Amino acid sequence: MKLQEKIKALRKGAGLSQEEFGARLNVSRQAITKWESGEGLPDIGNLLVLSRMFKISIDDLLSEEKALAEKLFLYESRIACDIDALRDFDIRLGCAAEVSVSGSAGEKLEVVCSSNDIADLSGLVKIKVDDEGKSADVDLRLSDGITETLCREALHVDISLPQRYVRKVEVAARTGRFSVRNLEYERLEFGGKAEEILLSEIKGNTELDVNSDVAIKAGSFSGEVSLNQVGAVSTLHISGDKPVATRTRGIRTRILCPQPERIAPDAPDLIELNGIKTELTLVFERQ
Repeated sequence: MKLQEKIKALRKGAGLSQEEFGARLNVSRQAITKWESGEGLPDIGNLLVLSRMFKISIDDLLSEEKALAEKLFLYESRIACDIDALRDFDIRLGCAAEVSVSGSAGEKLEVVCSSNDIADLSGLVKIKVDDEGKSADVDLRLSDGITETLCREALHVDISLPQRYVRKVEVAARTGRFSVRNLEYERLEFGGKAEEILLSEIKGNTELDVNSDVAIKAGSFSGEVSLNQVGAVSTLHISGDKPVATRTRGIRTRILCPQPERIAPDAPDLIELNGIKTELTLVFERQ
């Protein structure tokens, strides 16, 4: 069975429409249509999410797509650490093309680095995990033989956290795309740079410190999403029918919404904008 057929069968087996399936993956219905027709293919991050969502290995997903599998995972380095109690996770990554953080049902903290262009990943990109006391620290360090520029273009980092032991999460990175999926926490803070941020199936207070224009897509979420910026113009696309409350803090900050009926001051979910001379536009999309 081809990848496109497997994706369609998995979706139908879960009783999901293309819109519902897309919302869970934080992609459009049109993207799902392309995947199922063979006109397009999921990227590395979405393949990893599909693997976890349906408990099927990447190898099984791509068993009929060996050329694609080799291209997507030509080089890989991974490290895993057993976690046995509640932890605050402090993750410092530096530069990467894509960073993904997600929750799992197991008891392991797992970090996977992959690339099509960086051959000696385990030698050039060092992953250090320090699990002591109430905190688990993840540090990504580069050797002298690799540049941050190459990592920014070719390094993909996927981090899986054991959901039952997650308390707070802090991530520092400079990346093109940052995503958080299937995770519940007291608080998650992202600091650094990102052109695109994806939030899907999350619960908790989320703080995004990004001092540049950013496009944010939020699928199913519960809690507070707070954006801290200076001199930026950003957008937040929200899937679903739930109303949200909004709040601004700082100097000359404003939240715009072309669908004012979706704003409810007493709604349990809050969008907050903090900073100086910054603007956020909310766009609501039905599933």
